[in-house]
Parts: sequence; C-alpha cells; structure tokens
Amino acid sequence: MSKDKQSIEEVLRDKGFVVISTAGYSMAPMLRDRKDTVEIHTPTKSPRKYDVVLFKKGDRLVLHRIIKVTGDGYIIRGDNAIEKDEVRPEDIIGVLFAFTRNGKRYTVKDSGYLIYSRLTVFFHPLKRLLQKMKAIIRRIYLREKSL
Repeated sequence: MSKDKQSIEEVLRDKGFVVISTAGYSMAPMLRDRKDTVEIHTPTKSPRKYDVVLFKKGDRLVLHRIIKVTGDGYIIRGDNAIEKDEVRPEDIIGVLFAFTRNGKRYTVKDSGYLIYSRLTVFFHPLKRLLQKMKAIIRRIYLREKSL
C-alpha cells in the first residue's frame, strides 16, 4: 500500500465506515471472492451473535460471523469455514452493515439476510458432518480404485 493511502483501520477511525472489496472464500456463499463489496462500520455497541465482524488476526484483517458470545469475547467462524477463532472485543474493529452483489445492495437489517444468518449458524454442524462423510467416501473410493 502506498504512503498516500490510508489503512482500513485509519479510514474506519476517521470516517466511521469503509467500503472494501472482499477477498477469500471463507464467507461464501454470501460473499464472493473479489466480486462483492462490503460496507463496514465502526462498532457503536457490543457486537452480537450472528453479526459479521472485521477483526485483527495477527497482521491480517478477517471478516467472519460471530457464532457465540462468551464471557471473554466471541467465538467467530466464516460461513464457509470449519475452524473457529476466539476473538477478544478489542480485536474487533468493524461490523458489517451492508454488502453489494451484482449491483444490488443488501443491509444486515433485510429480512432475507436475517434468515440467512441464523440458518447458516444453525445448520453449520450438519454441513460439517456432510463434509466429513464426503471425505470418508472419497478415501474409500480412492482406495478401491487403486486396488
């Protein structure tokens, strides 16, 4: 990044929001790699379960969903990820307010988004089980094929 460009953290601090392009597959299918944009706002209150937050993970910024609020912080995971992160409140620098896909803007208050966010968290254990079953079937198939 050139010296004349502000970091995402600086823009959030100065303007209270930032609009950026997504990168990665951990929030698929809701957010597509380098195709969608997100509008992130500086948190004005403590994030809640189902919120998608931008947080610091080492030297990277990550956008994932809160799946559980704990006494010490949050358990967070991407919609398309299996691994969870434990995140402290001070590591959260922004909260998803809206995203744009194919020129259409969706806010986190839209009824379709609210339903999607809850179903994604609710059905994730089933998704994980199906992924494990698929891996087992694949191993069996490859073993049989090599005989």
